Amino acid sequence: MSSKPLTMQDFRGLSAIANARQENLRKLLEGTHLEWGRYAREKNAASIVKAAGSLGKAAYKFAKGSSKAAAATQTDPSTVVSAGKELITICSGVQSYQDVVQAVSSEALHTAVGEIAPFVGILTSAYSSVKAWKAVFQGGYSLYKDSQAKLDVLPGDPRAAADAIITLLERKLANDSVSAARSTASLAGKVGGLFADFGTATTMAIGLANAAAALAQQLAMLGLDYTDKEAGNKLLEAGTINAAVFEVCPILGCYIIVCSDTSNVLNFFVADIGLPHWQDRVEEMKKNSLDRLIKDANKFIVSSRLHLANAPTNKGIAVQKTFAQKVKNAFNDLMKTKTPAV
Repeated sequence: MSSKPLTMQDFRGLSAIANARQENLRKLLEGTHLEWGRYAREKNAASIVKAAGSLGKAAYKFAKGSSKAAAATQTDPSTVVSAGKELITICSGVQSYQDVVQAVSSEALHTAVGEIAPFVGILTSAYSSVKAWKAVFQGGYSLYKDSQAKLDVLPGDPRAAADAIITLLERKLANDSVSAARSTASLAGKVGGLFADFGTATTMAIGLANAAAALAQQLAMLGLDYTDKEAGNKLLEAGTINAAVFEVCPILGCYIIVCSDTSNVLNFFVADIGLPHWQDRVEEMKKNSLDRLIKDANKFIVSSRLHLANAPTNKGIAVQKTFAQKVKNAFNDLMKTKTPAV
């Protein structure tokens, strides 16, 4: 379909729109950074210490069925601590143990390392070096990373772009738990193979493998959030952000969507405002995708362990209710239904 060539006025208009888009991002994101949300570190610590405790108990049960495994639980403490920290780092997929400390706390990880000591002792007894078994747990982290929902292509058409992001967020909200369970089962099978030579009862070995995989899952999910946080902060420092941010750091993209005015959300997706038929594309996106996009972005923010600190506005972000608030609201709703006796 032919169209009129753009005039100098059209180009000025396109430039002004691009500048407005960048100005909105500047106002929204300048001076902000992603950090662990309120109570996130406490929740991270609780889940990891609990999973580590379960692994320690499973290791002791496993050791009861094998004198070789029982002797292995008495491995030199310094060796166990070092290997335990290495195991936690590998399962998290981060650069160093200190990265995990930032996400949890040194006290919680100290407890977790102590809890998994018998398991690590068995591992280091069966395999003389960390390198011999760490490939299994590195493969576990890769399973979780590869099963995450991805935004493979961000189309140029605004509605298609919005729909692609909706799909991404819905998968993350609904399906990641299913993918994680699948990956955990796969990892448990591989971990079980590490203990084939101990000659213990199959049920004990399965229990130990499942407990190890469950801890690996908790650490992998934590590591993926940590990676998102680091990637998002890198984008914020660079200051060059577009709709592809959802590919790198979905939570940051969600804040942009939820905290912006409707016109700026449309502007964020429609790079060709002013070109032929752009009004039709905007109207189609607004009618079919915008409300759902904002709703899903808001859900993702509320459920995330990450928080955008120093944001100039929290427009549109629903606050996650505590249990007490939910009970109070339910009571108030109940009282409203009561009619006074006549």
